Amino acid sequence: MSITSEENNNDEQNTASQRRIQIIREATSLFRAKGFAATSMNDVARVVGVSKPAIYHYFKNKKELFVAVSTDGPEKSVAKMKALVADTSMTSMEKLSQMLDAAYEGIVNSPCGEMMPLVAETSTRFPDIARYFRDGFIAEMHDAAQAIVKEGLVRGEFKNPQTDFFSDLVFSPPVMMALSRSMFGNLEDSPPYLVEIAKDDHLKSLIAVLT
Repeated sequence: MSITSEENNNDEQNTASQRRIQIIREATSLFRAKGFAATSMNDVARVVGVSKPAIYHYFKNKKELFVAVSTDGPEKSVAKMKALVADTSMTSMEKLSQMLDAAYEGIVNSPCGEMMPLVAETSTRFPDIARYFRDGFIAEMHDAAQAIVKEGLVRGEFKNPQTDFFSDLVFSPPVMMALSRSMFGNLEDSPPYLVEIAKDDHLKSLIAVLT
């Protein structure tokens, strides 16, 4: 059986995607252990097991790599939230539940969650990174939350119209959990971070606010 050029292209794309994922994973560990300033592209290349030019094939500089690491989870979550907003087959309550799943997945259970302290640390030196993170992902998450609540109000599923304030209620808890776990999770006396239980309790509190 002959291998088509399309199959070869798919294999190459899969390999490139896997390499990019590996670079992001290893860079996350390095940034967390050494900080932004002390981590070099040589360090990343050495840990990944490739040449330095190979790293630059995927990321043009360290700042771009840092942004990719810090936004890996939120980028996927924003796409899921936008799809929820556009979905006409679900109730607004179902959308709210799945939006919360996406928020915890993208903010807590992702490289982004591990990088929270470093994002704050680098924001003074590189405000464009903080602005990119805020305007590119946080703002879009807030827009999605407001759209779902407004839809629920129109449908009569929700009763509280304070959508601007509600967005903060949606996203502040996962951000705080990610920050707390990143800072204190390795301490021996830290309590376990039970994400699923926290998320369920969070959803109940949101429903109470809306209904």
